[in-house]
Amino acid sequence: MRIHSSLRHPNIVKLYAAFEDAVGVYLVLEYCPRGDWFQEMRCMPGGRLSEQKAATEVVEPILRALQYLHSRGVCHRDVKPENILIGQGGVPLLADFGLSIDVTAERPCTRLGTLDYMCVRCAGAARARNTARRSARAGFSATRTDWTAAARTL
Repeated sequence: MRIHSSLRHPNIVKLYAAFEDAVGVYLVLEYCPRGDWFQEMRCMPGGRLSEQKAATEVVEPILRALQYLHSRGVCHRDVKPENILIGQGGVPLLADFGLSIDVTAERPCTRLGTLDYMCVRCAGAARARNTARRSARAGFSATRTDWTAAARTL
């Protein structure tokens, strides 16, 4: 929540408040009337958008959000259709910063995220026993995992 609360970008869902009780943690987020991108795709004829529409209405805005995150030293680590919400007016909003890290303050030594959207190098390392040694050899980059996940998602 610390990372998410500091973010201000037109394609990142706004976090208005957070609170906790004995049952769980609750986030008050920007209203997203159409749900997530995964649901949205399932409702489309053939489950797809035209290439032009996808590029301008979804891919470009989400890549701008990732560029913003990376410029601030933040790695999302779980980009996938379920974490792209559809805001007012159909604006795509990157959400779910639960696995995010500030790479300027933390060392990204673990592979987190959804296996289906990870880069092949990271997915293989996620299954391996000694990921730290593999990371050094493979030239692992935390932000590279976001770009790969975005490419697989979008």
